[in-house]
Formats: sequence, structure tokens, C-alpha cells
Amino acid sequence: MQYWTELYKEIADKIKGNLQEVRHVDLWHDQVSFLAEELPFDTPAIFIGFSTVNIDDMGTLVQECVYNIIEK
Repeated sequence: MQYWTELYKEIADKIKGNLQEVRHVDLWHDQVSFLAEELPFDTPAIFIGFSTVNIDDMGTLVQECVYNIIEK
């Protein structure tokens, strides 16, 4: 999917707007498993990951995506 960036930004903006106590929102890249190697981040933090279940081509530049949103 070409527009994961826009979807991530929309979700992150909603989290930041509704949960003022959250100090860090980022894409999930297994950061908490590699704290010594990763850049430090403030807590509480929310990490967002996308996992596609199914992608069907609907036509030129159009796809129907079924996905899971994973918040950690």
C-alpha cells in the first residue's frame, strides 16, 4: 500500500489529540526489545504497527487492503 504514511499520521494525530499524557508515538520496529541500540524515547509511549491480512488489486492504482492495527 502506497499510503501507509498518511494512515499512520492520521492515527498518530488522533492519539496525540485525545491522549495528552502520551509523550511519544512512533511506528513499531520492535524498539523495546533493543533499548540499548535504539534512540531513547519518552514514556508513556504508543507504538503503531500495521500487518496486512489480505491485499486485492481492484484496478489501476487501487487496492483493497484488510489489515490489523497493532498498538503496543
